[in-house]
Amino acid sequence: MSGTLEVTILEARNLAGLNKRGHSDPYCTVKGTFNKQQFKTKIIKKTVAPVWNQTFQFYTKKLEGHLFIKIWDKERWSSDDSLGEVTLSLAPLSDGQPMEEWLKLDNEPKKHKNKKVEQGEIKIRLHYPEGKRAHTT
Repeated sequence: MSGTLEVTILEARNLAGLNKRGHSDPYCTVKGTFNKQQFKTKIIKKTVAPVWNQTFQFYTKKLEGHLFIKIWDKERWSSDDSLGEVTLSLAPLSDGQPMEEWLKLDNEPKKHKNKKVEQGEIKIRLHYPEGKRAHTT
């Protein structure tokens, strides 16, 4: 049986501010290992704590594999810069219950040396309402 994985990119905090004024223009890309769909959030300008609150629907026959979320800083005149990423296993969703949590970012750019800055995080919500049916034979 097929199902729909709902991925909501809620917000992020403590992102690196890459421009001269200490902020970025962040957006996210979201893709999974279970199909070829890929999504992109809107760009939130001049912030290190963006709120997107955007939901994307991935179609899948089985809930397995990983979800990749990468945060980018939109650049006007050059290629976009990475602000960090998260790789998430979909195994915890098999019970059909929604999951909402803050996740620490990997591969962040270096932040200001003199400031004590916390690690960047992204808050997401995942829900696979057909989760129980998808695993029956």
